Amino acid sequence: SVVRARKTQTKKMGDKSEAACDNYHEHSFKKNVCNNCFHAKGDHAGLESAAATAPAAAAAAPAAKAAPAAAAGAAAAVGGAGHVTASTGSSAEEHTFSDEFIKSFANLQVSSTKAEAFTPEEKEFLLSAISIYLDISPPLTPEINFQSTFGDAVLLAKLLNATNVDDKGIINEADVKPATGDPQSQKAQFGLNQNRDHIVKSVSDKRLKCAKRVTTAAIEEGNEDLILSLTAEIVKRHLLKDIVHHPDVERLLQHGERKNLHGMDPEVLLLRWVNFQLLRSRHGRNSGPVVTNFGEDLKDSVALTTLLFEIDRINCPATALSPPESNLDKRAAITVEHLNAIGCGRFANARAITEGIELINLATLADVFNRYPTFNSSYALADNPILRWINSLGVVTVGDYLTDMTDGITWAQIVDRAMPGAVDWKMVATSHLNNIKRRNNCQTMAALVAEKFKLKMDLTQEDLYTGVEDRVTPALEAIMKYDVDTNHYSG
Repeated sequence: SVVRARKTQTKKMGDKSEAACDNYHEHSFKKNVCNNCFHAKGDHAGLESAAATAPAAAAAAPAAKAAPAAAAGAAAAVGGAGHVTASTGSSAEEHTFSDEFIKSFANLQVSSTKAEAFTPEEKEFLLSAISIYLDISPPLTPEINFQSTFGDAVLLAKLLNATNVDDKGIINEADVKPATGDPQSQKAQFGLNQNRDHIVKSVSDKRLKCAKRVTTAAIEEGNEDLILSLTAEIVKRHLLKDIVHHPDVERLLQHGERKNLHGMDPEVLLLRWVNFQLLRSRHGRNSGPVVTNFGEDLKDSVALTTLLFEIDRINCPATALSPPESNLDKRAAITVEHLNAIGCGRFANARAITEGIELINLATLADVFNRYPTFNSSYALADNPILRWINSLGVVTVGDYLTDMTDGITWAQIVDRAMPGAVDWKMVATSHLNNIKRRNNCQTMAALVAEKFKLKMDLTQEDLYTGVEDRVTPALEAIMKYDVDTNHYSG
């Protein structure tokens, strides 16, 4: 594959290969294929353009310093140069965001700064999260007295252990006990202070950002802002703990990031994963919706609806978008229904969506990733009728028909099985594949499918090569219908 070939070349050339591919002028081509990255020369048009505008970009650098957070956020969320690998199974392809998609990040931040005070919705969410993690019934409500609830540090100790992500800062809960007898007695106060000391040490060992604010005095008085801040940090840390360790996370990385993977902000990786899923859809490929934060960009529910549809199109149909539901509150309510349908609704809140409450939306998206940590979409579900039909043909096994068929060969196998003799195999490259051969295969098959199955739409090389859903799906449906009518496939 192209990726395997590139890895081989990189191993031969060391770091020079990747470095050369960051600069268009250092590319060298043989028969229109780059010797460094094995991409077709035409694929580097964007780099050539970028190289030509580099002096202007350098001249504008002083102005850019005025918004470093936005610039850094844009680059981080989109994945540097906009490259993201969209491969599944044994089919490895590199897909890139469109120019319009990349430009959409230009003046947006990855996430907004958290206000010092927690909103009533955030307070309710955090207390609900504590109740969920510790199985507290009835759940904690915003009306609780923070000093009497958290002042003895017992619940905090249990929460820290329940959300532990490594072996650091584990508290022996046998050493943390509520006061017995007279709580004002010297013995009781000594025991309570020991409880609080355990919390302070655990938070420090875990290297939480709020560690310097966590003191025995603050815990004793039940400082509401501190306890909510501590809860928010440990809940987010727990929800995001798996994304860095996911075996496919490298598909979200740009060159050079693998070495520092465990130092990357997991929130940024979650944003990249969301955009990775959106990229697979018609919406994501055509310049939006772009998500660079967990608040403003989710308010209209378009991105969330599209994401859920990509993950599970059966339980999460795009009913809020087609026909479009103009009332954002109703649209958000539909989104929450879909989240509940796939088991990701424990933190979901329609008001959090429409008001752009980042903390709650982040938790919801993290829940979605943790439950469906996949880089496959609904087009990879076993009960998808098209996928079931393809795999029933007995000529190939496909995991995701948008990404596993981009070499054109699978299209040829499917057409040949449904309409024997229709494929001229002399026109299909089946070995020593590179991007050019893959594209040529897709060109051949796009023309053949459009002709033989009388499509009422244009089908192009690019549609098959990049897996454009609103072109690939109808084309496969047409072939499947022909197979059903002619060969009596029953599903």
